[in-house]
Amino acid sequence: MPVSPSVNASHLYRLAPTEYSAQTAGAWYTMVESLNEFSDSGDSRANLALGILYEAKRWAWEASYLLPLAENGPEEIDYQVETGVRYLF
Repeated sequence: MPVSPSVNASHLYRLAPTEYSAQTAGAWYTMVESLNEFSDSGDSRANLALGILYEAKRWAWEASYLLPLAENGPEEIDYQVETGVRYLF
């Protein structure tokens, strides 16, 4: 499905440490993301991602479980597990 616009939102909740300061080396978060994609042809897809995130000072690692909520189009999506590393600058 060729995707044009998307409407996404996410929420993070810090698990540890309870107090964040300049000396904190890293932090653990839970995350919930709403991922919605639309195409010019009228196809659409809505997914929910549940995951965990570790954020250090210069990098971050995340893993999430993608749940398909709704689909209108030819492409069918199953459940997915995703992981990624980010360089923070």
